[in-house]
Amino acid sequence: MVGRWLQKYRAIGSADNEASIVPANSSSGAAPSSITAERGNPSPEGPNTANSIRRVRSSVQMRAEHLCRFIDTFPKLPSHYCRSTTEKQYLQTDIRSIGKFYELYKSQCEQDNVTPLSRFVFDQHVKSKNVSIFTPRKDQCDECFQFRMNSLSQEKHDFHIKLKNRAREEKENDKLLAKEKKIHLLCVDVMAVQMLPNIEASIAYYKMKLAIHNYTLYNLENNDVLNCWFTECEASLEASTFASCLVAELERLLSSSVREVVILSDGCSYQNKNNVLANALLAVSMNYKVTIHQKYFEKGHSQMEADSVHSLVERTAENLELFLPHDYDVVAKMARKGPGTVLYRSKLMTIEDFKDFSKPEFLRYESIRPGNKPHEPTVNDLKWLRYNPGGTIDFKIDFDAEFLPLPRRPKKTSRGSLHVPSNE
Repeated sequence: MVGRWLQKYRAIGSADNEASIVPANSSSGAAPSSITAERGNPSPEGPNTANSIRRVRSSVQMRAEHLCRFIDTFPKLPSHYCRSTTEKQYLQTDIRSIGKFYELYKSQCEQDNVTPLSRFVFDQHVKSKNVSIFTPRKDQCDECFQFRMNSLSQEKHDFHIKLKNRAREEKENDKLLAKEKKIHLLCVDVMAVQMLPNIEASIAYYKMKLAIHNYTLYNLENNDVLNCWFTECEASLEASTFASCLVAELERLLSSSVREVVILSDGCSYQNKNNVLANALLAVSMNYKVTIHQKYFEKGHSQMEADSVHSLVERTAENLELFLPHDYDVVAKMARKGPGTVLYRSKLMTIEDFKDFSKPEFLRYESIRPGNKPHEPTVNDLKWLRYNPGGTIDFKIDFDAEFLPLPRRPKKTSRGSLHVPSNE
């Protein structure tokens, strides 16, 4: 009888007994009947069957502990984009799917001579440990998704689409001015984090890797592209890091041709909507006696030319073995091909290239919030910032509205009004 029971157990893929070790916080449903019988009701098959069940359960529990150890061996990354709203830990980006993670688990089980648990139990354990697969940040629109799910009114969705189209019109108008060489027009964005080394060896999945970032500046006048590569050793993802890259490129452009500048970007706060970057751009405006405009796309609809650069670089690097930051620098330079095309420029940043724009003595404006009271507009409502050579900042929360001065009194910096910080 015991033999027949064990044969039946193997035939159903150990589902009932594996379900007994699904983490408590998962929605696994009621306990299997065989385990329920063991906890309270005596088994009709007698004590030998009960002992067999206990042995099987003990084996499954050991496999569960093996799975937990396996998950813990993988280095994790915190989310760079949602760190204030989630406590999730993300597997390094060379593991692209849970399916791939499960295949690695089965390979490890084969090496350790352990029978792997089912995919269902595996998924539940991964979930219970708050581990997820890193998904590159995409321009997905929450409001459009809500509208598709019938949780947003037609009126609000129409207004949202109107704002999206208005931002697109502003961009097209600026592109015409740039082609006529009346303005400098840049769009800027950050590529999804990449990991080094980028190799297929299975042992590499278990090692903590080096994160490398790419801040891309795309000149819409002549399709010139600059990729600024830096690792977590040189700089962190903060406002001064992006301000250093942008200010250096603006100074290069303005030193050869002084004309108004327009910068297009998404509304990411720590990259593009903060007082550190705003004061850095104001200093450039004052130094070169030129007006600088910073315009923001509608949330969820910030697709731009820089995205095509990131896609091309990722495809070029996909089947290559990359070990050092310099390798990504080379990949970026070789990514754009074809007769008559302008090769991407690429720069491997060093510590000396980054300046600290966040020091209080460099901040003329302590805040760029367009309102003061709780019910008034916030930084997230900004659509357009204008930096004036006279040392003031104007704003719009609607592209069709008039410019208004920021409700802040600019202060004189201790090192002079026109000072851009040096590497100190």
